[in-house]
Amino acid sequence: PPVELFGETYDVHTTTALELSRNNLIGTLPVMQLLKLTNLEKLDLTRNSLTGTIPSELGLMIQLRDLRLSENELTGSIPSDLGLLSSRLESCELDNNKLQSNIPTNMGSLIQLRTLALHSNQLTGTLPTELGKL
Repeated sequence: PPVELFGETYDVHTTTALELSRNNLIGTLPVMQLLKLTNLEKLDLTRNSLTGTIPSELGLMIQLRDLRLSENELTGSIPSDLGLLSSRLESCELDNNKLQSNIPTNMGSLIQLRTLALHSNQLTGTLPTELGKL
């Protein structure tokens, strides 16, 4: 069965990339629909006007290699459940939002991570020493 996201229809079995940057998208991340895309490897929603928090359920998207949510209006904390993507996630770009709180220590478990962009947020605390393992 197809899944509808942002006014478009996607096949749940064959869709591996969702690249919707610079589309003036508004609202929160439709996590329940995203979870239906079980083979999704790339999620790029950069430069939109998305609001709300980053859903912890994104950590259940076990095929995800590339997560790009930069330049939106996302708030709250970075979900520690993103650490569940430790064997696959290569790029995590969450910069230029309004994220707060500490960087989760389990981000250091993302052993495939090549890019981690968190700048231009409102993060607090110290840099987790676990990031030194990457």
